[in-house]
Amino acid sequence: MRYLFTIIAVFICGVSVYADSFFRCDLYGKSNGVKLIPTQNEGELKTLPPSWLKEEDRVFSLTVSSPKLGDEWQTVKFSFKTEGEGAIALNFMAQYSKDVQSRGWILTKDIAVNGKMLPNGDLKKVTERNGKPIPVGFNLSGTARLIEEDGAPAAVVNHDNRLTHSLKVEANTAYTIELKVKAGTPPAKD
Repeated sequence: MRYLFTIIAVFICGVSVYADSFFRCDLYGKSNGVKLIPTQNEGELKTLPPSWLKEEDRVFSLTVSSPKLGDEWQTVKFSFKTEGEGAIALNFMAQYSKDVQSRGWILTKDIAVNGKMLPNGDLKKVTERNGKPIPVGFNLSGTARLIEEDGAPAAVVNHDNRLTHSLKVEANTAYTIELKVKAGTPPAKD
């Protein structure tokens, strides 16, 4: 009987305590008239115009999503082309769920564009805004936080609490975004 209890306890403790976590990135170019065109991606990533936007706005936006993430760092890589130049918004987050408690959290770090680390893409340079550490060149919304994970900075985000970056793009150019992600848990409350 004691062995059965031990096996049950190990099983219960070994079950994940966080909601399913899926990487998502929304890209927006409307404010500068930059149209975004999806291109072929590696692996199982999906890149589509967001269905929740008005038809006329979809040409300026893309949403990228991954299959369920695990506990180990993995690299996600997605590509798109531009029509028009200016800044586009990159919103790194986790997937949406109708149930707020089911909105999973992810960790993200080491963000590169076309094979080169973004300025501060390793999230190491930090400034403070309203008492909250923010990676220079990025923004953290809501309760998204910068934490140390595996000896390096990482942003812990979900659908409602995002890591954002403004990326300057040139017209008629292909871009590939590459970053590391893994499933996470909600950040500790301040």
